[in-house]
Amino acid sequence: MVWIKTVSEDQATGLVKEVYDHSKARVRIKDEVADMVKVFSLKPKVLEAVENFRTAVKDGASGLGRDREEMIAVVLSVLTRCTYGGVAHGEFLRRATGGDSDLVVQLAKDWRQANITERDKAMLEFAEKMTFDAASMSEADVQKLRKVGFPDEDILSIALLSAYRNFIVRIADALGCELRGELLGEDERIREALTTGKLT
Repeated sequence: MVWIKTVSEDQATGLVKEVYDHSKARVRIKDEVADMVKVFSLKPKVLEAVENFRTAVKDGASGLGRDREEMIAVVLSVLTRCTYGGVAHGEFLRRATGGDSDLVVQLAKDWRQANITERDKAMLEFAEKMTFDAASMSEADVQKLRKVGFPDEDILSIALLSAYRNFIVRIADALGCELRGELLGEDERIREALTTGKLT
């Protein structure tokens, strides 16, 4: 349960209810609205802005493909020790890859050793460096992505997804977002591999 007050689904009206309904349709889960959405509900304009940003850069909107979006989410959640993001997006990645739990576990353990393309490794290297040492980044980092075939629009998407993940994992951990229901996923191996910090 989130450590601050949130608007419950049965009390949601207006903009908050609209965003809650949109979020449930977007994520396609049967359970209640996720804590990661509810945590913003005391500030409806922020809630709307975050949901609009999610919609613009995630869930297939980035142009990278849902699998790559979720790879970034899983790896950065692990690296920043956010269990909420890791487990939830581990499940989303499993779904996006047709049930490839092995890939999710590999990424959780060590993305550099995972069975992914050099292109995907370049993408994750950029995301990791942006997360931990953005001040040292240079045009050479962008050129590495171009060299493996990413056009500039996709490079912007990688940066946007990485920045979003860095924002959202801090909120999840700082305010006590908790995983429940379908977001916990179906594969215990994924949950175990992605439980890097606290589960609640």
